[in-house]
Amino acid sequence: MENEDFRVDSRARVISILNGLRLERTRLTVTLEGMEEEWHTTLLKVDPEGDVLYFSLVGVPRIDERLHDGEPFQVSGVLRGVPLVMTLRSDVADGRWFASDILRVPVPDELLYMQKRESVRVPIHDPDFDVTLSFGDWRDVGQLADISFSGCRVVMDSSAVDGRLSAGNEATLTWVFPEASEAVEIAVRVVHIKASEDEAYIGMMFGKTDLRTQNLIDRYVLEKQRNACRVGRASLA
Repeated sequence: MENEDFRVDSRARVISILNGLRLERTRLTVTLEGMEEEWHTTLLKVDPEGDVLYFSLVGVPRIDERLHDGEPFQVSGVLRGVPLVMTLRSDVADGRWFASDILRVPVPDELLYMQKRESVRVPIHDPDFDVTLSFGDWRDVGQLADISFSGCRVVMDSSAVDGRLSAGNEATLTWVFPEASEAVEIAVRVVHIKASEDEAYIGMMFGKTDLRTQNLIDRYVLEKQRNACRVGRASLA
């Protein structure tokens, strides 16, 4: 039997991934009544709690009629490489519809990498969140600048980094997550370093992690994304 917590986390993670993509007139490939169809949709809104996607329907009369009958129906599909199973329901009779009960379908590693690569980065406004970056005999402390499911950026003093670290280096990132009682080490690959006179921003991709560490990363990123949504909502009120 599928673990319920895993199911909820997986769904929320997929929604967060989709929320970071540009979905203006994107292609949604679905399988309905045994036939594969390609729809052109626009993502209107993502529920910040990770349960519902709201779409605008463009030029699919057969589906449009069925949605406006008021009866929900389930489709499986692929949206930007993310396999989904979702229940479609009609909203107001203006061509809008929404998908709920969204479940993620198991995907191969290469698709997981594609999803992670396109996930949104979340700025961290916490100057006290220190991380330690080490490469060989060199190590120094910096602050987490932003993070996604696949990587992060760390800001350090330029003088500490200059000549000691470069793109392509395999390094180790050490930090203590809010949910963890002890430091967690993550293997990273340095992707780029953007340095000014005072600061250096080091972009890096996470390497392979164990399940516990990956869950810590996922939960932390999801919580930061939800907080960002709440702040955005409050600023518009």
